[in-house]
Amino acid sequence: MFVKRSGYLLLALGLLGIFLSLGADFIGIGKKGIQAAQFLGAQVGFIVLLCGVALIIAQRRGNLQPNRFFDGHKNLIDEQPLIIWIVAGFLMAYLIVFIIPTFLDSRLQFQYFYRYLPDNVNLGLDTRSITKYLKLWLIDGKSPYLDNIIFYPPLYNLLMAPIVLLSYPTSYYFLLVVGIISYFGLTFILPVLFTPKRNMSILLFFFLTGIFSYGLVFELERGQFNLATFFLCLLAVYIYHYHEDFRFFAYLFFSISVQLKVYPLIFIVMFVKDWRDWKNNLLRMAGLGAFNFALLFILGYSIFVDFVRSTIAQITQVGAYTWIGNHSIKAFVFNLSKDGLGLLSGNSLEWVRQYSGVLEFLLLVYVVVCFVSIIVGTYRRKVQGFNPYLLVTCTIGAMVIPSVSHDYKLAILAAPISILFCSLAVPQKKSNRTWLFLLVFLASFAYSSTLYPFKYRPEIIANSMPLLLVILLSITIAYHLQMNSREVVEQVQERQVD
Repeated sequence: MFVKRSGYLLLALGLLGIFLSLGADFIGIGKKGIQAAQFLGAQVGFIVLLCGVALIIAQRRGNLQPNRFFDGHKNLIDEQPLIIWIVAGFLMAYLIVFIIPTFLDSRLQFQYFYRYLPDNVNLGLDTRSITKYLKLWLIDGKSPYLDNIIFYPPLYNLLMAPIVLLSYPTSYYFLLVVGIISYFGLTFILPVLFTPKRNMSILLFFFLTGIFSYGLVFELERGQFNLATFFLCLLAVYIYHYHEDFRFFAYLFFSISVQLKVYPLIFIVMFVKDWRDWKNNLLRMAGLGAFNFALLFILGYSIFVDFVRSTIAQITQVGAYTWIGNHSIKAFVFNLSKDGLGLLSGNSLEWVRQYSGVLEFLLLVYVVVCFVSIIVGTYRRKVQGFNPYLLVTCTIGAMVIPSVSHDYKLAILAAPISILFCSLAVPQKKSNRTWLFLLVFLASFAYSSTLYPFKYRPEIIANSMPLLLVILLSITIAYHLQMNSREVVEQVQERQVD
């Protein structure tokens, strides 16, 4: 009855709106002649009238029962596949970070591709720097760490030495091809191998959206090799868990990735199959750690000292923290204390400046707590084998913990997120399923926001660090939510057996 009355009310309001709009001249309102505002009023009235008619018809046929309507839509939400919530998060980011800054700009100018990346005269800035310092070492006989620009481990110089044989731009083209091949292997091939019972729609979503991402374009434009490094690291993890006879190659590939870029060292915890086998786990980690430490001396003690000095200089160099494209915790806190990121001022900004060290420490604790809680949860529930939640946690740790972590490293994020979402088991319990979908939506939105340049994001998320911490918190809560469900634990264990 309430619905039927509402229908008649809307019908009456619609008719009244049409009459008042078109008959304004007869009652002496406004200018003579039918104006644009009157047409608008009549159109709105007609829409209201149609809504009223629809409610009356639906109520007469018994098709509209409010309780059943809302219950049905609630069930519709719970029954949607996971990809819907991943895409919903992507579309939210698309609206906020692309549509609004591009088409609703106050200057009424389309400038999305204007200064898409930080200024650089020629392609391959990092490739040219790499080649310069390799020549300094190979040809001039000087330390490759002479002026503290390069801070990659000593073995990197041996591994990358052949690039000196190529002149620019051939050297850049070579690393460009390596980067593209690595992206394909990292974001498509390895997720397929990691998730035999895969959801191809999710896998292809991350692969295809990542192709056009800001992080990948930045990586390729600079001639960097994060993709190749992370591909070796993730390949090592795959071999360790799924091809035990070839674990020697897993340790070798992992060590090479660590010697190319130090940050893959955090993934040493991925070389654990049973967390309760603590003795063998400690021996394995100690062995890998000792081996990689020994490799730091491969060019001699003096080069090792130069490497340490250059690394310390990079950590303490203030200039690396001043630009918004460094998404480390240290850089975020530095910029927050400098100008408040457009959000803080006055006493609140002074408080952040006074306690910036404490804030940086608390954010590091935040990352460590999420990291440790997943390990502890895995240990308590006796879950064995590859853990995609821990993989994402390690990836985010590798991105935010080093003091210098530029935005081209964002390109490595697609693979672990894709593997995790392809591995998710949806709980049968409705409340758990709803919470999981919400967390997936939140993580998808945060990840999708990193696909766009920092200059088009709202100021609070222009630096990618808050987005990365949102992903971290979302997947940590999702992990514990899933592990509290016996049915989900059983599904995970079945996948590991397969």
